[in-house]
Amino acid sequence: MRPYLIFVTVALGLLMYSIDTTVVAVAFPSFIRDFHTSVLWAAWTISIYLIAVALAMPLMGKLSDSFGHKRIFLFSLMLFTGSSLACGLSPNIYSLILFRFLQGVGGAAFLPTASGIVSDQFPGNRERAIGLFTSIFPIGGIIGPNIGGWIVSNYSWRFIFYVNLPTGIVDRLDPPAPEGFPHLIAAAHRLPGGRAHGHGRHFSHVRPQSRE
Repeated sequence: MRPYLIFVTVALGLLMYSIDTTVVAVAFPSFIRDFHTSVLWAAWTISIYLIAVALAMPLMGKLSDSFGHKRIFLFSLMLFTGSSLACGLSPNIYSLILFRFLQGVGGAAFLPTASGIVSDQFPGNRERAIGLFTSIFPIGGIIGPNIGGWIVSNYSWRFIFYVNLPTGIVDRLDPPAPEGFPHLIAAAHRLPGGRAHGHGRHFSHVRPQSRE
């Protein structure tokens, strides 16, 4: 049951990231009106997000391999959620563009890290799980303008960023396992008889897990 809960958790993060790729397009008139700016500056809210993703994704993939998929995923989730809040509170178009860049950096890690997490959780059906998982990305891009249009029409453009907060908080409720625990188990395995010195507890039935 837990692998499916983890799948849903990382899928929500990827969906949130993909929606934010296109959701701001429908808010251009609101940006122009509220910030007294031009279409050119409003368009940078999309361009800077995609630039950040393109720059940060290779680095995030490397960090994910070095420090663990789950640790980088949760760090990026915190950055993405915090910058989403900052976007909604932006007092001018320049700060909005800056926070959109940070939002893109946070979102850039979702695809490489979440794919690694899903791959680890479903070793027997890896191809099917990753195929289903990656199909979420285009869905988010399709529904983003529709969700954004409904929010802007009924509320404020700021809520297209605030809607990320509940999802980010829910995802953060699943904390990463202690990084050192698998290595402690592996060390206990190497003890004579699979028994830790000074304790009567067997570890022979426990296998070390790969880092997520």
